Amino acid sequence: MSAVTTAPCPACGSQQATAARFCEQCGGTLAAPTPKRPPASRAHQGALQRARAKAVDSELSSIRQARICLGIIAGLLLLAAALGWFGMESELTNARQSGAHIRGDVVSQIKTLIAANAVLSVGFIGLAIWAGRNAFAAVLTGLVLYVCLILASAAVAPITLVQGIVIKAIIIGLLVGGIRAALRQRQRQHQTAAGA
Repeated sequence: MSAVTTAPCPACGSQQATAARFCEQCGGTLAAPTPKRPPASRAHQGALQRARAKAVDSELSSIRQARICLGIIAGLLLLAAALGWFGMESELTNARQSGAHIRGDVVSQIKTLIAANAVLSVGFIGLAIWAGRNAFAAVLTGLVLYVCLILASAAVAPITLVQGIVIKAIIIGLLVGGIRAALRQRQRQHQTAAGA
């Protein structure tokens, strides 16, 4: 004869068999027994850990690529500033030698553009560094700033919109991938913190 386990009815408190669905005394519904799950095998646990590690590696790789893109943008802006400076100096030298006059406002506009490129370059370097601490915010800011730069250049000279379009698309794609990875990383960190 097997022993029958009992539990109290939530409505009337009388002892009922745990396998019963309704109380024999009051007819109230009893809690359905929860099936016991067998513990996960070590192989299954190992596979889960490997899958989590692979996902984390993928996230970190995408974030690293986005940080590199921020650095590349900074480098391109710095290169544009340097080329602009040397180009301006060369034109001024040629103008002086030929006796031509270059208007001061044109030189001032060129110097402003060169300075803006240099400042933006420093800003993108800062974003690349910040992405090490807060990848989502830094890469999102970098993406917005990069798209604004593209649109501002296109407003001044519409042809620049299509110049280097493949490189621009690759950079935007890598930055978007970095944002997605940073979001997944953030969600995983919140889940880990909630589970602790």
